Amino acid sequence: MSGLRQLSWIDDRLREAFPNRNEEFFGGLNILLVGDLFQLPPVLQKPLYYEKEVQGVEINGRNAYRRFDKSVFLKVVQRQRGDELEAFRTALGELRLLQLSVESWKLLSSRVQAKLDDQEVARFANALRVYTTKDRVNEYNHYHLDRLSRPVIQVKAKNVGLGSAAAPDDKAGNLAKQTPMCIGARLMLTSNLWQPIGLYNGARASRFSLDIRAASSMRFCSSSVGILTKPPLLVMFAPRLMKLIYDCIESADGNSEVRPSHKTVHMQSGRHEGMHENGWTDVRFDKGLARRRDFGQYCNCSGRE
Repeated sequence: MSGLRQLSWIDDRLREAFPNRNEEFFGGLNILLVGDLFQLPPVLQKPLYYEKEVQGVEINGRNAYRRFDKSVFLKVVQRQRGDELEAFRTALGELRLLQLSVESWKLLSSRVQAKLDDQEVARFANALRVYTTKDRVNEYNHYHLDRLSRPVIQVKAKNVGLGSAAAPDDKAGNLAKQTPMCIGARLMLTSNLWQPIGLYNGARASRFSLDIRAASSMRFCSSSVGILTKPPLLVMFAPRLMKLIYDCIESADGNSEVRPSHKTVHMQSGRHEGMHENGWTDVRFDKGLARRRDFGQYCNCSGRE
């Protein structure tokens, strides 16, 4: 969910982008806000519906939000449609309103791991988990890396600035000092790199090649929910850009909140002659660009500051 500050930033940026209409909210554009106000509130921001006193840019965010005077409510559930999912659909609706009935509680209680057989539990082996603490995330990720039985390397951040090496992750933009990786590990992008071909925030991948001296390759599915709607994507990363990958991915087995630090990345696309599967695409970062001294203008690769 967006917060008042974020909505104010959007308003300011659109006014800047359309100077001929910078006296109008959102630069005079038609804006649609899509979401669910019953979801979790924005992190470290006040929600759009906040009614108490606000200050600074939040005032502009509230004024911008109050410009929306029409609402459309979608009441037909699509993802859990069908008679066989009626009970589950009802339970989700009750949870949304914090009004869980006894029948729904019994249904959800019957699906805890301790009450399922091994075959049913195995169906969720690759499911995305959400944990409330980073320690639980690291514990779960370590467990799955260990199950791969492959050598693990530690991709270390470059510390820049006095005292940066000793700074905790939450003081470095949630950029960890080091991230373990190995062949077969599942990763997730946390930034939109190239949306038309599937490199978007939330896209998951499996690393199948890792050579620091040559390149690092990953296979991305086009759907973040694991349903392969398009051919998989082969992405090869030059070694000089490993820092970029470190900044814009996180483990798909948890929710570790690694934040991206790059701006724009130039890539080249072409067919990979060595791949025999139909639909594979080879995407490579511009190696000439990586050798330029002014690469920092395209990618903030300076590390933790």
